[in-house]
Amino acid sequence: MTVIQWIIAGLFISGGALVIWMLIKNSGIGRLLRGIYDVFSDAARELGNQLSACAKDLWGNKCWLKWVFFAWFGGTAIFAVGKLFAGLYRTRVDAKIAEARGKGITDEEANRMEDQANEAYEQAAAKDPAKFSKFTDEDAIQIKRESIYRKLKRGFKELLEKTDKSAQEKQAAAESMDTELDVLSKQAEAENPKGNDNDVDDGVDDVDGEMDGMPDFFE
Repeated sequence: MTVIQWIIAGLFISGGALVIWMLIKNSGIGRLLRGIYDVFSDAARELGNQLSACAKDLWGNKCWLKWVFFAWFGGTAIFAVGKLFAGLYRTRVDAKIAEARGKGITDEEANRMEDQANEAYEQAAAKDPAKFSKFTDEDAIQIKRESIYRKLKRGFKELLEKTDKSAQEKQAAAESMDTELDVLSKQAEAENPKGNDNDVDDGVDDVDGEMDGMPDFFE
């Protein structure tokens, strides 16, 4: 009796599914689904044709898939190299600080930099809302980064004064750090090409002034 019930239930479910499919098939959704299926089928067929053409003659005119691969690989490589150089510069800045005091930037100090930049930005914006209202999110990031770099320059010079290096060594180290931070500043500008249209430099001056009255980054 249980087997018969399962068979009857299966027939009802199959019949219901068939009726629903027939209704969907002739509806707008059904036509849309068929259109999507046709698009994927065409794409799969074209990809198969491309793979066959490239297998026969990679440098032939019929194999255009190779150019897609080269474009993707080239873009990825450029992005990776850009990130690598950014990381190298930050590592070099950290190495110079470690040389001056025996350790690099700690996590606590990195958090302090970020917190001070955010607080200084909010304070400057509250004093001149008209100016800061036109800054985009990208502008705000650039302003905060460049303000941190400026304070890093001042803080690094103070670190050098506490060392037993000669005056010449202190000057050379300070100039080297300035160069590294200038590179990072230019990188921040390059990442936000529209920043100059919004007078970002003025915003940096304002935020820098607010950060100047805050505690030093370094202990």
